Amino acid sequence: RATQSVVWDRAHARRPAGGRTDGVWRGWPVTQDGGSAEEPWPDVEKDHAAMITTVQDDGIGQILDLLDQTGLSNNTIVFFASDNGAHNEGGHSYLFFNSSGPFRGFKRSLYEGGIRTPSMVRWPNVVPAGVVNDYAWAFWDF
Repeated sequence: RATQSVVWDRAHARRPAGGRTDGVWRGWPVTQDGGSAEEPWPDVEKDHAAMITTVQDDGIGQILDLLDQTGLSNNTIVFFASDNGAHNEGGHSYLFFNSSGPFRGFKRSLYEGGIRTPSMVRWPNVVPAGVVNDYAWAFWDF
């Protein structure tokens, strides 16, 4: 499944993700085979969960594996972060998975739920694995 995502991504790298077809918005192509298909959730929420599993979890795993395989891991800092808070579009509700956590708001709002996002850093031999902190930073810090 993850390999299919990378193959699809490489084949369509110069095309915008999604688009309008027959007047219906088509987003990133995902399937619900990542464990969400059997959940008693609305289809839009199953799709949202599948996107996170397929595109984000599996895709990032492939990138990290490639860095390991090519010997670049120790010389590469990987940041994983979002540019905004949880979205509330396309029928998905940011409330369904408690996507904003304890914060009010969502994408395009100026409340903390719209601008605060979790992030992860991988930098072998510099940042210890599994460490959690509440250090505030922004992309322009780097």
